[in-house]
Amino acid sequence: MATTQDPLGGAVINRGSAEPYYRQISDFLRAAMDAGRYTPGTLLPSEKDFCEQFGVSRPVVRQALEDLSRDGYVYRVKGKGTFVAEEKLNSHLIQVVVGPERDTIRFRDRLATSVLLRETAPAPVQVSRALDIPVEGRCIHLRRLRLLDDEPLCVIESYLPEQIVPGLLEADLTDRSLYDVIEERNGVAIRDLSRRIEAAKVPAELSDLLAAEDDDPCLIVTSLAAGVNGAKLEWSKATYRADRISLNVEFPFGEAGEGSG
Repeated sequence: MATTQDPLGGAVINRGSAEPYYRQISDFLRAAMDAGRYTPGTLLPSEKDFCEQFGVSRPVVRQALEDLSRDGYVYRVKGKGTFVAEEKLNSHLIQVVVGPERDTIRFRDRLATSVLLRETAPAPVQVSRALDIPVEGRCIHLRRLRLLDDEPLCVIESYLPEQIVPGLLEADLTDRSLYDVIEERNGVAIRDLSRRIEAAKVPAELSDLLAAEDDDPCLIVTSLAAGVNGAKLEWSKATYRADRISLNVEFPFGEAGEGSG
């Protein structure tokens, strides 16, 4: 039986097994988390501690923790260590849902959003093409940090044509949906949203904000939103910590394309 001193219950590696050592360690830890012996938010022992406990090298322990991170069981905080994960944020990308602003409504009481930057700036080439405005046309540029359970979830960069959302720079966007604010202040509702999702590594310039290492995995979600009149309203790029979000894509049957099943 596991004790309070050892949530792993004295588990030892079977060195005669064909199963890799890292897999055995990740299975031990996964079972302890599923049984509630490691609770969400718990700081796990260090890699060095696990090396000594199981008599293995650090790369073996690191591989075990990376497996658990990919499965959503743990997440790393830069300079602090590896923690047992809370429930992942599920972002449902379905036709009736618009953007990260409203995908997260089920988790609203667990989210916090702060504005890191707000300015009027010329549109970069990529943004001008997406929004159908002249290169270096005036845009409102926002950078926001979103937290889930007080831990970094994503950094969102947004560009909006200044003439469509006048006064937005003065609006209070703290802990609010950008789309809700725009609809209330400017009378512009979102009709269409397209997204591109890419797997990448955390950019060096965002690692501190996301409390992540430069080579940690992330998901980059690039979105283009249009209003009810078809006018392009917002181009955004959200960089999510991959250990804190899962994305579910749902299509009505028959619309997913041939060969999908």
